Amino acid sequence: MFDPLPLIVKQSPWGQLMKQNIETMKLNETLTAGTKIPQFWLKTINGDSINIYQVASKYKYTLIDFWASWCSPCRAEAPNLKQALNKFQSLGFNIIGISTDTKIDKWKKAIEEDKTPWLHCIEDENEIHKNIFSIKSIPAYILIDQTGTLLSFDCAVSRINPFGPKLRGSDLFRTLDSLLKNANQDSRL
Repeated sequence: MFDPLPLIVKQSPWGQLMKQNIETMKLNETLTAGTKIPQFWLKTINGDSINIYQVASKYKYTLIDFWASWCSPCRAEAPNLKQALNKFQSLGFNIIGISTDTKIDKWKKAIEEDKTPWLHCIEDENEIHKNIFSIKSIPAYILIDQTGTLLSFDCAVSRINPFGPKLRGSDLFRTLDSLLKNANQDSRL
């Protein structure tokens, strides 16, 4: 669709948007269970830049939590996520929160109010939730292993079809219990 367009159209803002959407759709087709997520960088609450693979490599499993301070369902899930972290962190589970907020002060205030102890990052102009994962509604959860391999994608509205176990409420506990129990049994063999 894009290639036969005249150069002036390709270089226009609409043409560039079309090109970006096509690239995102191509990427989305590759994001399935057992594939690796693309490498991306995030800005932490302290302003540092970190790579998702650096974070994931330190834990057996990492839950990526896409959320925002203004999202009531996101914040309602925070107590459940804290309980999961408390129960499974010593077994190799981690959470990284990626906020879609545009107002940094509201983002920081929500973190403080919710007392969520995991690593918090905020998107920049790259908009990872849209441009990599085509997430159109939050909360959205992605579970990866220490190599960045996708195990589960739990999002209500995205171009990527959900796969793997559900990652909300008691489903998250069942999933982690099964994964970490199996991982610990394998390590004893």
